[in-house]
Amino acid sequence: MKSKYLNLLTPGQLPTQLTLSHEMHERVSEALKLILEAINHLPTNVAVDKLNQALTIIGETERSPINDSLINNTFLSVKKIEEFDRYFQIVHVEAENISIVLVSSLVVALQEFLFLSELKNFNSSKMVDLKKGYQEYVELLNRVLIVSGEK
Repeated sequence: MKSKYLNLLTPGQLPTQLTLSHEMHERVSEALKLILEAINHLPTNVAVDKLNQALTIIGETERSPINDSLINNTFLSVKKIEEFDRYFQIVHVEAENISIVLVSSLVVALQEFLFLSELKNFNSSKMVDLKKGYQEYVELLNRVLIVSGEK
C-alpha cells in the first residue's frame, strides 16, 4: 500500500550533483519528461495518467525513516520536528537511491495538488504560478540529476 506521507531527504542528504548509472539516468530523464507533460495538463486526467506513468518508470527504492540525531541538526527539539512532520504528513528518510526519492516525492506533491484542486477551484492566475513553480523544480532536478549525471 502506498504511503500517504511525503518522503523527504534531510538537507544534508540533498545532492548538488549525482552520478547515475546509464539505466537510472534514462529512467529519471523519462520520468521528468512525463512530469513536465503532466504539469502542462494540470488539472486534468491526462496529468493523472502522466504522473502514474512517471511513478511506474522511476520505480521504488529502499527507504527507512532516519533517526532523531540525523534530523535534529536545527534549533528545534525532536518533538517539535515530529509534530511538524505529522501535521504536514512528511517522513524524513534515508534511501539507497536518492534520485528515486526526489522524483517520486515530486509526483506525490503533484498528486496531492490535483486532489486539492478538485476540492477547491483555483483561480487561473494561481494555477499558472503553481505550474511555473513545479516546472522550475523539474528543471532543478534536471540540472542536478540529468546534466550532472552525464559527466
